[in-house]
Amino acid sequence: RGWRWREIFPAPSRPGFWRFVKILAIGNMGNNLLPGRVGDLARCTLIGSELSISGASEGLASLGVEKVLDGIALIAVLLFSAFFLTPPRWIWQLTFIAGVVFAAALALLLAIRFRYEMVAAATVRVAELLHAPRLGSRVAQLLRSFGGALRSINSAGQLLSLVALTSVIWVLEGVLVWVIASALSVPIGVSASLVVTAVVGLGLMIPAAPAGLGTYEAFGVAAFTAVGVAASGGFAVTLLLHSWVFVANNAFGLICLPITGVRFSSLPKAGEVAEEALESPVVTTRT
Repeated sequence: RGWRWREIFPAPSRPGFWRFVKILAIGNMGNNLLPGRVGDLARCTLIGSELSISGASEGLASLGVEKVLDGIALIAVLLFSAFFLTPPRWIWQLTFIAGVVFAAALALLLAIRFRYEMVAAATVRVAELLHAPRLGSRVAQLLRSFGGALRSINSAGQLLSLVALTSVIWVLEGVLVWVIASALSVPIGVSASLVVTAVVGLGLMIPAAPAGLGTYEAFGVAAFTAVGVAASGGFAVTLLLHSWVFVANNAFGLICLPITGVRFSSLPKAGEVAEEALESPVVTTRT
């Protein structure tokens, strides 16, 4: 994930590889321990050398691309599952809703990437019709920041690399599910484990409590039931899987805090800076 995030980030302001890994670990820990997915917002700010709104804008743009890549990958897994499973109706409904959301997000990102001026002009016109010209100007500035980050993805080779890295990320997530299920003697194949991973992954994109407490278990048990695992076995695997992810992410994040010189108490402030970048973005000169 750290490698992929680095590939997305604009090259002129791109830190070293290990910086991305350590800040990502801290962000994941923040998502587990703080409400509102503060960890994701905080890492968009912390990846820079200082807590600046301009740096946070670049981080937010890379985060948006990252989430769209993940969403499309998970939808692809669920669609592919039709070849070897008969998913229940609710999985198709989840796939359809997620597909609409991420298709719209992808279309917006492509429009910002290739037709920024048109999108910005339309945003300003709509804001004027709503008698909110200042809001339109702020959104247009934010879109420009996003456009600068998106233009850093400027080759087919780079895009192919991002697709390959995203595929590896989610295959490894599926393998983790399979390993933990096997450790508990719950019979499940790797392909079915990928379906469980996709359902849980999409479920966690819904706003939830810190660490996805409750949401993780609900979607996990439902996904295991959908692939033919008894609810009791599915709950046992989901609980152990969630515990492992929680402990591993928090341990890695705690180790990275002193290494990077970041204090846990600074995460909410870093998240606030990212929120300020969304509300009143600063236009950067980088291209």
